[in-house]
Amino acid sequence: MATLNVSEQAKELAKEVVFEIKKQQKDKRLHNTKLLMKNYDKLKNHIEKVNSDGFKGYFGEELQDALEENDIFLNSVLRTKARTAQMVSCIDISLEILADEYEENGTYYIYDAFHMYYIEKITYEEIAERLNTGKNTPARWAKEVLNKLNILLWGVEALGI
Repeated sequence: MATLNVSEQAKELAKEVVFEIKKQQKDKRLHNTKLLMKNYDKLKNHIEKVNSDGFKGYFGEELQDALEENDIFLNSVLRTKARTAQMVSCIDISLEILADEYEENGTYYIYDAFHMYYIEKITYEEIAERLNTGKNTPARWAKEVLNKLNILLWGVEALGI
């Protein structure tokens, strides 16, 4: 086998580094989607409480009109709450799309396993019993739906393209 010169070795090493970076970025996006779903109920409750009667006007026009440009902290809080509401809305829409897709394909039980785990907070063992499947099947199904959700939320970025 011929030995590689220094230049060829450097190119090979650079290719490996780029490949590893892309792999980590894809893993991070999936992790972020998983993290969003693990905290979905908390985010949803937060949005509902902010929008409930007890908070009306608290983050509405009255406060925004009173804010001056130098109220950086309060403006930041308002932007964060708005971004959270937008993200939850995107998740809700994406979940509806996925539920419809699995329903149309006659495989709603796969989406149901995902929903039970992430939304209803039921363990994989309990899901396996309810759906009469093997013990690892609910985790595989949940991962499948999570991958599809990842694509719906992050688009082409989720594909690593």
